[in-house]
Amino acid sequence: MSSQEGVSIIICCYNSASRLKPTLEHITKQQVDINIPWEVIVIDNNSNDNSDEYAKEIWQSLDSNINLRIIKELRQGLSFARETGIRKAEYEYILFCDDDNWLNENYVQKVFGIFEDNPDIGVIGGKGKAVSDVEFPNWFAGVQKFYAVGAQYSETGRTEKKSIYGAGMALKKSIFLDIIMNYQLLLTGRRGNELIAGEDYEICSIIMILGYNIMYNNDLTFAHFIPKERLNKKYFRKIRKGCIESTIYLIPYYHELNNKPISFSWYLLRFIKQFTINLVTNLLFLIRNYNDGLFNLMLIIQEMKTPFKVYQIRKKQFPLKFKNKITEH
Repeated sequence: MSSQEGVSIIICCYNSASRLKPTLEHITKQQVDINIPWEVIVIDNNSNDNSDEYAKEIWQSLDSNINLRIIKELRQGLSFARETGIRKAEYEYILFCDDDNWLNENYVQKVFGIFEDNPDIGVIGGKGKAVSDVEFPNWFAGVQKFYAVGAQYSETGRTEKKSIYGAGMALKKSIFLDIIMNYQLLLTGRRGNELIAGEDYEICSIIMILGYNIMYNNDLTFAHFIPKERLNKKYFRKIRKGCIESTIYLIPYYHELNNKPISFSWYLLRFIKQFTINLVTNLLFLIRNYNDGLFNLMLIIQEMKTPFKVYQIRKKQFPLKFKNKITEH
């Protein structure tokens, strides 16, 4: 059964009691045309701090006339939680709002309008701004993209085969369900306190391979609250490690999108280049952009541990092996 046009906001929670109140307060301030139906779904991803009960209490105190549903998902992992939320959603346009994201008051209205006016768009992304109750450290500006904040691209428009981060992301339910019913995703996203990333980029890549476009909009803004305990080098290194580990699984999607050869000989030449020219290039790049250069070097080292894993994933996964034929856009 197809979903009706409207917006379902999905908030995935794991021990989110301390973060939910301002997130829900900002959602109740949404300025949405009366003719646009929308709802809020909180997915409790096996929390042990009564996040579900706390969400219910907050929502009741806010006296909103928008429907809020709370659903439990016992399988830990952000992808599992999002999948459950999407399956339960009433509406076609899905909006992911993290438990520490404060949406601008026009977010829902703009998401609905972009999808309605652009049938080729499968995913929409916005611009996060970092906020905190403490002063940001000097090093934060150079690594803020790892925290899913900052402008993702220089201007509004289609991203030309480039992905967007999952915070504030919106996508179409029908496309997502087609994918997960026919294809086994490689990444599960955050799981409990593990910070494995990349599930949002994987979904974006598959949607682009199917022929849809991704739209980035600088006017879609939200605040991302980052508490003091996440603004230290130890926590950042944990985020970066998760990004590096997941990127190995994302590179094959990038190659597929850009029509790179799938032959072993091409990957052998890539391997040689990766550990000669690219290694030296990124050592020099450290001088101009330390954080990006270091990330690239760490990624090369990660590949050295399993030299042909990228090739093996590409060969196994592509062309995308769907159980049933999915009609490309």
